[in-house]
Amino acid sequence: MIRPIRSLFPVAAGLGALVCAASSAVAHEGPAPPRPARPAQPALITGEPGPYASSGIHSLRDLADGRRPVVLGRVSRTDTYDAEKLLVYRLAVERVLRGPALGPSVSIVDIRAGLPRPPLLADGQRAVVILEAAPSLSYLKQQLPGETSLFQLAHRRDGLIPITDESQVDSVVTALDAADRVRDATDDETRTQLRRTLAFQLLASGQPRLVADGLLELRRLPSALELTSEDVSTLGRVLRDTTIPAPTRIGLIRLLGQRRWNGAAAALEAVAVDQPDVLAALLAARADLGTPVTRRELAPYLASEDPAVQAAAVTALARSSDPAALDELGRFAVAGGDPAVRESAIKALGESKRPEAARYLRQTFASPDPALMQASGRALLELDEAAGNAAFTDLALTGQTADVRRYAALLLVMTRGRDSRAVQQLLARNPDPEVRRVLEHGIELRDVHHQHGD
Repeated sequence: MIRPIRSLFPVAAGLGALVCAASSAVAHEGPAPPRPARPAQPALITGEPGPYASSGIHSLRDLADGRRPVVLGRVSRTDTYDAEKLLVYRLAVERVLRGPALGPSVSIVDIRAGLPRPPLLADGQRAVVILEAAPSLSYLKQQLPGETSLFQLAHRRDGLIPITDESQVDSVVTALDAADRVRDATDDETRTQLRRTLAFQLLASGQPRLVADGLLELRRLPSALELTSEDVSTLGRVLRDTTIPAPTRIGLIRLLGQRRWNGAAAALEAVAVDQPDVLAALLAARADLGTPVTRRELAPYLASEDPAVQAAAVTALARSSDPAALDELGRFAVAGGDPAVRESAIKALGESKRPEAARYLRQTFASPDPALMQASGRALLELDEAAGNAAFTDLALTGQTADVRRYAALLLVMTRGRDSRAVQQLLARNPDPEVRRVLEHGIELRDVHHQHGD
């Protein structure tokens, strides 16, 4: 069954014209072949697991590489040019933390070009900034003819560390010193240990920018890592601190589930669930660690009035070993309610791989909502091939509407092949003429033109 399922999605993705034709030729409002799932699927976020994943930033260690000035200062004023398309921040220098000596003030350019994004710096803001020479552009020379030394933030906001008190300056200096030791290490074993120390120093800082950097450094470490009790405590403090942006905390939660380090489950106990995506990440990480949440733990989330919270809990319910979980998923799938929650339940029924899920998916397949119908088609394709074939065949023969019958036939022939045993057996059972036409001829684009009088 694995091979046909995988082959469906490139086919469906590459047949945009066929999708439109199917909607017009076989039904005015008929659904297209399955599209990617909609609910409970957060967009790419910082810290997303993967071979090239990171915290979404250029690390402090990469930026403060000894070639760029690192400066502590405060923005004394902001000058605007060219109808605010160009800003120049005048930074009063308090201390140069790395690099050559600078004068009492530096000028930092921010070329906005009319973009609606917020300024990089604000008047009165105190910050550590990592600087590099501004590009040599005729535009800058025209707008700032009297300026002889211009800088820009290294990788824009990546080169900015906001500072609210002196302890945060100390944290930055500590991190810079640790990064220097990593660069100066002469052997791989020492370098790895120093990178580990740096990662947890950054995580312990409590500063959002440095904590995100700590996630990046932690991800760069070898997969085999033993967490100490102090490490677990540090991770717990980050995960319960809602002043740390949710994407960073989600990235850390997912990393703990992915790496399965000893002590990861204990760290996850501290997670503050303040957003649906945090909950979704926590439930998935618990499952990855072999400690999925129980139905009792899920109960308050399943009863939530927030559809996003419900959707995350429904997805986790599919991982439960409780035999009654499938029927509960089925109720969420077929009952009226928020479409995103229903679609999450439908998707979870497919991911359960249990043939018994087909009885619910046959009901949702007949939904008048094309999105739910498509989700049901995808879910049926996730089941055992025999269960999926039986469901599609039954729907193609006995579906209550012509749309349901034709769509079931279309999915069957697209995923199994016109000469497959499943399609031939359906043909032998004498389906209605329109279903037979789909099975024998597919969707013919000329039917669309004929239908619209072209």
